Amino acid sequence: SCLIRNGHRRNSLPKLFSNTWMSAAISVQYVDLHCHSTASDGTLAPADVIRLAKSSDLVALALTDHDTIAGLPEASAAATPDRR
Repeated sequence: SCLIRNGHRRNSLPKLFSNTWMSAAISVQYVDLHCHSTASDGTLAPADVIRLAKSSDLVALALTDHDTIAGLPEASAAATPDRR
């Protein structure tokens, strides 16, 4: 999936700063700017891509399916909080 590169999950990346004072002062946030869904050549449905991104604490995601925006309505619905 888009959140796994070279066999490593995003949250298993090495820490950039090992000093306690420095890591406490820096907030690291992750985004994935190149994800594909089953709307083109990905392995996850658009809603599943969003669920995986949320569970991995990504703050932003770009759904970049090839030659289509067909997955955007499903991804948008999955990303929008339920307002019942």
